[in-house]
Amino acid sequence: MKVSKIENYTFRFFFLFYVFFVVGCSSDDSKNLFDCCNSEIDGNVNNLPDPPDGEERQNIEVFNVITPNGDGINDFWIVQNLYLYPNNTVEIFNSNNKLVFSTDGYHSNGEIFPTEDISEGTYRYKIVIENEDVFLLQGYLCVITNPNNFRPGPGCNPLSLQDPFLQ
Repeated sequence: MKVSKIENYTFRFFFLFYVFFVVGCSSDDSKNLFDCCNSEIDGNVNNLPDPPDGEERQNIEVFNVITPNGDGINDFWIVQNLYLYPNNTVEIFNSNNKLVFSTDGYHSNGEIFPTEDISEGTYRYKIVIENEDVFLLQGYLCVITNPNNFRPGPGCNPLSLQDPFLQ
């Protein structure tokens, strides 16, 4: 009788081990999906001076989804109205917090991101105008090279929704 209880417990143990470790860790296409349209990072600052009388303030808008596949749609990272502030600094970091792009005067100096082939995934951006006490905007941007790995979220903001790569 004791032997059958031990065999029963042994069987249960191996069954649970199989379910949790073998089945749970098996390859699955859905595990390659990633969410990249996260919200902005806390601590942003906007103390930009008011525009001259009669002029409307132009908000800086980040388009946080790029698909650098060469079709001319969402191929580069666009920050709307940043050109109005040529004294800006832009830095982009990979998921390991390694600086992968840095420039002064983004959109004004002719440099745009990405400048070369870049890996798919989530990147963190940091935009500073004058200094971090005047304007600081940080958030995440998504580089998509395989549309099957992308899961759009409510924070996704591509420049063009007509990108067939995002359909």
